[in-house]
Formats: sequence, structure tokens, C-alpha cells
Amino acid sequence: MSEPEDQIYGQGIDLLDSEDRQWDITIQNGDVAIVRGVGELEKDISYKIRRTLGPVEGILLTPTLQSKIENAVTRVLNDDPRIREVDSVTVEMVEREIESNGSKHDELLIDVECTAIGSGVDLEIVL
Repeated sequence: MSEPEDQIYGQGIDLLDSEDRQWDITIQNGDVAIVRGVGELEKDISYKIRRTLGPVEGILLTPTLQSKIENAVTRVLNDDPRIREVDSVTVEMVEREIESNGSKHDELLIDVECTAIGSGVDLEIVL
């Protein structure tokens, strides 16, 4: 019998990633929400990647910068003991619309496919 995901990947406070890209806690039924299992892994990896890359607003995504970001993301993933193997990292600039006011802006989209302990994980990180 395999271990439950929350024992493998951990658990922690659920962080809301809002349109203005500010991390904040999530309140659910009057309590701070908890994320468990693969959700905790996704949250941790997303946070580590954001901390590693720093601010990305207004950058021009050149092939050289794209390669550097892919390498940095791969290093973050390889440093996490819950990740067994990094299958692919794709970085692209996408235009997104902010729902609240309809304005559009470019965001950095990082798509990761990796094998974690116990399962394959696909992550989509938007910066």
C-alpha cells in the first residue's frame, strides 16, 4: 500500500495567487485553508521559482533569457527531494486579460512536466 499524498508531498497553508500577483492566504469557512499532497508540491515549486526568477514584468523574452529561465527552473526542480525527474520545461510569453478590468498584459508562462515521488506532475506557473 502506498503512502497518502499528504505524507509524501506535505501540507501547508494555501496561498492565493491573485491577478495582481501578490501571495496571500486563502480563507475557507472562516479558517486559513490548508493545501495537501500534490497541491502542496505545486505551491512550493511555484513559490521557489518565483523567488528564484524575481520580478519578470516588462521583460523581453529572448532565446538566451528563455534558456536561462529554463535552466533555473530545472535547478529548482532538481533541488526538491520530492521530484525524481524533470521531463520538460517550456517557457513562453503569453497575453492574458485581467478579468476585473478587461486590460491585457504579457505574462511569463512556465509549463513543467516532471516525475515526482509516486506520480507524474504537470505544473503551469504564470509570472
